[in-house]
Amino acid sequence: MNKMTALLPVAALMLAGCGTPAAQPAPTVTVTQPAVTVTATPTPVAKDVAPLALGKSGTSSSGSTMTVYAHKKNVEPQDPNQEAIDVKVCVGSKPAEAETDMTPVIGSSPWAIFDAEDRRYEAARTTWSHEGAQPGYPVEQRVNWGDCVRGWVIIQGQASMKMTKVRYTNSDTILEWKLP
Repeated sequence: MNKMTALLPVAALMLAGCGTPAAQPAPTVTVTQPAVTVTATPTPVAKDVAPLALGKSGTSSSGSTMTVYAHKKNVEPQDPNQEAIDVKVCVGSKPAEAETDMTPVIGSSPWAIFDAEDRRYEAARTTWSHEGAQPGYPVEQRVNWGDCVRGWVIIQGQASMKMTKVRYTNSDTILEWKLP
């Protein structure tokens, strides 16, 4: 049983990045152990989906919702390249198949902004208390199923570049919001 428990996360990780176009069938991975067989098919990542407007919510395949409300440039006088996005994540309900001790984790790493030339700017690794971007969004935080968390994600941007979109990306979901 312990070997099976160890293999399930490996199978899930192998499937996590698998996105296939709608025209092709999704690959299937089967893990077989004595007396137990687990088959998993990854959920295709949607492509060519129109960006959402600020204030509109998108939903992940797990049932969580994400919303981007605003974008600010130059939020830190010590580093004029730091920008901020006001985001909210509402974690979905606990899946029936989830282990009893499984706790959802949210954080800033799935969030990024892009400029007009499709350069990606990630969450800042070093931030200060930003008076105009409070409260801050957690870098990484355990939450309860069904919880909502809203705050400002600090992005290490580029002051001279106009940003065009915000993107949320995890193993099975890509959501985008158009910036004005």
